[in-house]
Amino acid sequence: MGRKKIEIEKIVDDRIRRVTFKKRRIGLLKKAIQLSKLTDAKVMLKVYHNEDESLIEYFSHDKSDFDHINKNSPQVFEYSKFFNKHYNLVARLEEKVTRHGDPSSNMMEDFNFKKDLEQQIEGINMI
Repeated sequence: MGRKKIEIEKIVDDRIRRVTFKKRRIGLLKKAIQLSKLTDAKVMLKVYHNEDESLIEYFSHDKSDFDHINKNSPQVFEYSKFFNKHYNLVARLEEKVTRHGDPSSNMMEDFNFKKDLEQQIEGINMI
């Protein structure tokens, strides 16, 4: 039996929002730990919650190991540009599947999306 897909929007009920935040924060922390252990990636996670002013921090390596990472370096910039471009594409695809049920629908408005998707996939395969 699968889980029901929820709509991602702000939760209005305060109590449910607090409980959801706490559960998802724990899940996010678990995923960060798994990512660092499985791939030996350096992971730094900080989650701050305004309502209760709580902050959790996770560093997979020594905190000083993150000091030399410069987000403006050419390597980080190129990877981030690549990742963000494909993240947006996947988000658009997910939205289309949710809306239409099929990402390859024959609607005229979808032609540019499909063409863009094919070019992006071709670009991923070249890497």
